[in-house]
Amino acid sequence: MAARKISRKGSKKTVKKAAKKKAAKKTVAKKKVAKKKVAKKAPKKAAAKKAVSPTAGKFGSFVRKVRIAEGLRLRRVSEDVGMSPAYLSMVARGELDQPTRPKIVALAKALGQDQDALLALAGKVSADIPTLIHRHPEALAALLRATRGMSKDKIDKLLAHAKKMKR
Repeated sequence: MAARKISRKGSKKTVKKAAKKKAAKKTVAKKKVAKKKVAKKAPKKAAAKKAVSPTAGKFGSFVRKVRIAEGLRLRRVSEDVGMSPAYLSMVARGELDQPTRPKIVALAKALGQDQDALLALAGKVSADIPTLIHRHPEALAALLRATRGMSKDKIDKLLAHAKKMKR
C-alpha cells in the first residue's frame, strides 16, 4: 500500500507540473493575442530616422557625379577626406546629411572642386564669411543685395575692381 501512495504522489506531482505548463502556455498565448490586438489598434510607428536636409540629395549626387567623372574610387576619396567609405556612400545617396564644414572642404580638395561652391551646395558657407560680415554688416548686406540679379560677368567685373581698390 505504501508503494501505491508513493506512485499516487508521483502522479500528483506530474499532474501538477503538466497543469502548470498548460497554464503557462495559455498565459503566453493570451499575451500574444493581446499584443496582436494592440498592434492592430495602434498604427505602426515608422522607424526613427534622422531628419535629412533638403540639400542632402543634391549635394550627395553632385559629389558622386564628380567623383565618377574624375575616375576616383569611393574608398580612395573617403580615405583622403578622413571618413569611412560607408558614410560617404550614404551621403552620396542622400540618406545622411552633409558632413561637417572641414570635411566638405577636404572633399572639395580631393575632388578638385571649389570649396565655396561645394559648401554652398551643402547649404553652408566658409568659416571666414560670418566674421567678415560681422565687421561691416550694413555695408556688406547692402553690397550683396545690390548684386542681386546681376549676371556672373558683372559680378566678376565688380570683384576685379574691388581687388584693384584693395591694393
